Amino acid sequence: RQCRTSGDQMVMTVVVSGRVVGGPLAKSGEVSLPVRVVVLDGETVLYSELQKHPVIITEGGPAEQFLYTNASVTFPASASRSAKVFAGFDPGPYNTP
Repeated sequence: RQCRTSGDQMVMTVVVSGRVVGGPLAKSGEVSLPVRVVVLDGETVLYSELQKHPVIITEGGPAEQFLYTNASVTFPASASRSAKVFAGFDPGPYNTP
């Protein structure tokens, strides 16, 4: 991660890396990974965004590495010392915080 302040806001770049393993029945093509980044201050949600991240896999191929980057994670700078950042898979729905 990378952080900077902009006025009274903390702006953070969050990067997640991982691998997608197709398995024996996988076909070549694009897989959409539902990646959510959340910033919490205790139980208060300061930031939450769910995005679909595409990964191309090949039938019978090796695990495909992916790199997800969100450079616009923004929350009040006053919460920066106690805030916790979480990133992971979330099947949605996409219109929830």
